[in-house]
Amino acid sequence: KEYFTIFDSNKQVHTQYGIAPNMLTWVVVDPMLRVKCVLEASEKNFNFIKNFLQNSKPFQEGPVPALLLESVLEHSFCTTLIEYYNSQPSHISGVLTQNHERKAVNADNFSFKRRRDCALNDPSLVRNLQARIIRRVVPEIRKVFQCDVTGMDRMILSCYNAEERGCFGPHRDNTVPGAMHRLFAVSLNLNDGFEGGDLFFPEFSARGFCPPPGGAVIFSTALLHAVRPVTKGKRYACLPFVFNQASLDYAKQQERVTAPTNPL
Repeated sequence: KEYFTIFDSNKQVHTQYGIAPNMLTWVVVDPMLRVKCVLEASEKNFNFIKNFLQNSKPFQEGPVPALLLESVLEHSFCTTLIEYYNSQPSHISGVLTQNHERKAVNADNFSFKRRRDCALNDPSLVRNLQARIIRRVVPEIRKVFQCDVTGMDRMILSCYNAEERGCFGPHRDNTVPGAMHRLFAVSLNLNDGFEGGDLFFPEFSARGFCPPPGGAVIFSTALLHAVRPVTKGKRYACLPFVFNQASLDYAKQQERVTAPTNPL
């Protein structure tokens, strides 16, 4: 089991829960951020919470609202994308967050995210990737999620390397400026032969997902998700987002789209 303790130094959580700023209070939430108990800070209550957490059952192991698809990309195209990645300069992938002015910024946080990315700038590869997304992913999103996606952004290739214990901590993909328009993440695996690196959704289950080469996991950007550390080899992935005109228009009204987008 994993438990996280967060200290509310700026009193924002105190305000949200209606707690006096000078009060020390324990608020226990489950993985879906639903409040389980609120107790005044004391040694007695700390021991109660400690016992409660140690004896609690696993949150749930039910279905995860994600779409799994095989054979989105052919083996040869996966190989071509990996070769492209290895021929280009890569950089440490930052965490998209916001500053005190609510402006989108990329911040390095190696304890939270260990991955190297390169931009997919080859026009032919971009067109071929889009063609496969249009033919093999868009209709399934329409069928499963009843949503017509019309655009795609963040054309990147990524590598999680066991030498760095490549991973990405729990996060959501649509909570900051520059990302509000993104509706679904498309996580395409490009290879096998590595260990670890599975994608999981802690709000719903500890089950990990790792599709075969060319396969994809498609999920709402609002879902909390994470990538476990790669413990052997390298996991290569292609990680675009898709959206539609309505989500793009709303984000533009909020002046929160900063990344280039590509129509499908």
